[in-house]
Amino acid sequence: MHTRWRRGLILTAAVGLFLAACGDAEPQEDEPGDPETSTEESEGSQGEDPSGDASGEEELDEEALEDLLAGQEDLSDPNEDVVDGVYRGNGVVLPVPQGWSIDPAAMMQGVVAAFPEDGSQQLTARAIDTELAEAGGAQPIELQTLVDTVRQQIAQDAAIDEEVDLGGADRAFRLSYPDLPGQQEGQPDTGITLVLAESGELVGEFVYSAASAAYDEEIVSLLVEEAGFDPDSEVPAPAPAPAP
Repeated sequence: MHTRWRRGLILTAAVGLFLAACGDAEPQEDEPGDPETSTEESEGSQGEDPSGDASGEEELDEEALEDLLAGQEDLSDPNEDVVDGVYRGNGVVLPVPQGWSIDPAAMMQGVVAAFPEDGSQQLTARAIDTELAEAGGAQPIELQTLVDTVRQQIAQDAAIDEEVDLGGADRAFRLSYPDLPGQQEGQPDTGITLVLAESGELVGEFVYSAASAAYDEEIVSLLVEEAGFDPDSEVPAPAPAPAP
């Protein structure tokens, strides 16, 4: 299952901008057109050396996750918390379409991630308490900054860029990119919809991504209409900000 989670992170070219903002709220201007690179760097901010080799980081992440999973066999299955096709927990609400399941390995990183059996699509959600993050050394996390960061990191205009209503949110923005070209030779084109939102001191990222051939507007609608913040669950503490 954790292999699918890794594949999902690579597929979701823009997911991770949210996490990167916890360490640096300013857009990364050295590579404005490479959102996939920012994804890999954001994972490095959770305890890895972001200056290390990307392929080496992936191998280390896999091994570390194997060890972690081996010692956590008694963890509860998040799929048991899916009721009527919706997961509520970790401060978020995420639709889980029929035939999809939530990956426990992603939960261990504070991310709720749902996949169909073939792993060709993904839905993810994460909320961060900005007060706790900033108390831990992160730069101030602001919704508008996150939205602007996505716009600058992805080297094409969004097909849809609009403010939307999201469950439990004070404000939310939707950015949809149904046909992003693969970043490397042999990689498929990717479709992505991100909803970035805030609710009081919480900031959230809700993402649907898929290879463009599998990109499904019905799943996009499901995300926009049913995702949101869950006031009845606790948001996980954010990872410590990386050392400067």
